[in-house]
Amino acid sequence: NHFWVKQWPYDMQTISEVLPVEAERGVKLGGVLIEGLVKGRKSILYPRWGNEDFQRRREAAGGSNWYHSNVLTWAWRKVGSPPLEEEQWAARYEWEEDGRKRRLGKGWQRVPAWRDYPGGIKAWVEWVLANDPAAAEGCFVTIPPILRDEHEIEEWKQATVEQEIRIKEDCARVKFAGQPLAVLFPKHTANGNCVRPSECPYLDLCWGVGGDDPLGTGRYQRRVPNHPQELAP
Repeated sequence: NHFWVKQWPYDMQTISEVLPVEAERGVKLGGVLIEGLVKGRKSILYPRWGNEDFQRRREAAGGSNWYHSNVLTWAWRKVGSPPLEEEQWAARYEWEEDGRKRRLGKGWQRVPAWRDYPGGIKAWVEWVLANDPAAAEGCFVTIPPILRDEHEIEEWKQATVEQEIRIKEDCARVKFAGQPLAVLFPKHTANGNCVRPSECPYLDLCWGVGGDDPLGTGRYQRRVPNHPQELAP
């Protein structure tokens, strides 16, 4: 959607991902190109269940998964009657041909390609590229080049460095001076961000008992330094 396209000129990644590349390669990059994959609408659970006793059935089945409605993962199939009629496959239910809109006839069903197409997702994507490349092309979006000026880059660097210094100092205040964690690192809970779009992996640390002994829960471990600057003597 247009919000996805409009966000990138202001997104931190169009700066933070550029600077290390420039430092490593020793060249100045002209800008950033972003290519998006349209995954489709994420709105229905698979397997599909009605509202009645939803939670009970979901738990009994061991949970369920969100799926993306996309021509690269879902296929249209018409079951054949060999040897009179072979099985048929299609990437789209509706399409335009010679200026006219057309659609599949009776007997076609939408099925998960990863489950029903011979060879799975890889084979299905290859079929789409060979038989209906226009359907696949619609899944990819390239936005105009993003050019960040030096003022924006320098402003981001200053703000990020200062923020990281402040976090390091506040961690020391909590650990060595006994200052309240909740004061130096307040919880940000607006807009349901503790549980949306999915539950925060640290929810128990803030609102449960896990915060008393994070390592003891077995869900967390100490971070292992991996950046060269951290490992330098």
